[in-house]
Amino acid sequence: MKAGLVGRGGIVAICWAMIFVVEAAVAQFAGPAVGAPANTAPSAPLSALRAQYNDAKIMPGDTISIATYGAPELTTSAPGSGGSAGGIKVGALGEIVLPYLGVVKVAGMTPPEAAVYLEKELKDKGILVDPQVSVSLVDSPTRVITVLGEVQKPEPVPAFGQLRLLDVISACGGFTPLASHNITVRRPGDPSPITVILGTDPKTTDETNIPLMAGDTVIVAKVGNVFVIGQVKTPSAFPLSSNAPITVMRAIAMSGGLNFAAALPKS
Repeated sequence: MKAGLVGRGGIVAICWAMIFVVEAAVAQFAGPAVGAPANTAPSAPLSALRAQYNDAKIMPGDTISIATYGAPELTTSAPGSGGSAGGIKVGALGEIVLPYLGVVKVAGMTPPEAAVYLEKELKDKGILVDPQVSVSLVDSPTRVITVLGEVQKPEPVPAFGQLRLLDVISACGGFTPLASHNITVRRPGDPSPITVILGTDPKTTDETNIPLMAGDTVIVAKVGNVFVIGQVKTPSAFPLSSNAPITVMRAIAMSGGLNFAAALPKS
C-alpha cells in the first residue's frame, strides 16, 4: 500500500517537473525545436551597421583643449591660460574666456569649426598674422553611452571617438553569466529600438559589432530560467542557454537526477 502511494506521488512529482521544464522552455526560448540544428547566426539591422559618425558639437559643460602654434598663452595647457592642464571648461552659456579675445562663444560648433572661428578672430583683431589653431574635445558630461542590465559594471561610458557595441560591453567588465545574447540599443530620435543578436562564431563579429553614438542606451537582457521541482535531488532554477533550448533530460540532470521515489516510465 505504501509503495503504491509513493509510486503515485512519484508520478505526480515527475510529471510536474516535466511540465515546468517544458513550459519554461517554450515560453522563454524563441529558437528552433529540440532536435533541430540551432540557428546561431548573428543579426543586426543594416541601418545600424551603416551608421556614420559625425563630429561632436561642443556643448556647455564640455572641456575642450586649444592649441595655438607659436602662442603658448593661447594654448589651454600653458600656465596662466585660464584652463586646467588638460583643457578649459565651456561655461553654462557656451562661452570660454581666452587671453586677447575675451569671452568667446563656442557651443554649437564642432571642434574643427571652433578652430576656424578662433583663427578668424585672431586674424581679424590683428593679434596673429597667420594663426594656426586646433581644438579638441577632452571631456563631456553629455556625451556618454549608458549600459544597463547583465554586465559586470553597468555604468555610463564616455563616447569619444568611434565606439562599437563590444567596446562598451568590455568597458563595463563584460557580460555576467546570466546575460542574454539578445541586446537592445535605444537611440535618441529613433522610435524603434535596435535589436542585435550576438553569435558565437568569432568570424561573424563584424556583423553584430555595430557602431554606437553618444546618447545611446545599451540594454543587456537576462536569460530566462527553467524551474525543476518535484522528485529530483536539487529542485532549482537554471538559466536558459542564449543559443539553444534545454531538454527535459538535461534539466533533470542539472538538478542532480531523480530521487528514489520518482516514478520511471515502464518499458
